[in-house]
Amino acid sequence: MIVSMQKVKLIFLESDKEQILNELQMHALFMPDKKHFKSVTPSEDLIRVGKAIEIIERYLKNLLVITRLLLSLNLNSWINIA
Repeated sequence: MIVSMQKVKLIFLESDKEQILNELQMHALFMPDKKHFKSVTPSEDLIRVGKAIEIIERYLKNLLVITRLLLSLNLNSWINIA
């Protein structure tokens, strides 16, 4: 069966380039055309998104710690009552 080609734009870290392309090719998701590769400097929007992700990750990590603490305190008080 012949499938029409579709163009895709992939954005990833330079250090991950070879691994990502090899994985995609190995799973037959697409055939990379190396003549179209170009390195770009991150845009302002991309930098802002990265910073937002870091903030969210820290928030979620803190939330997980607080949740675990509250659960352990709640469990301890429940055990003392019984």
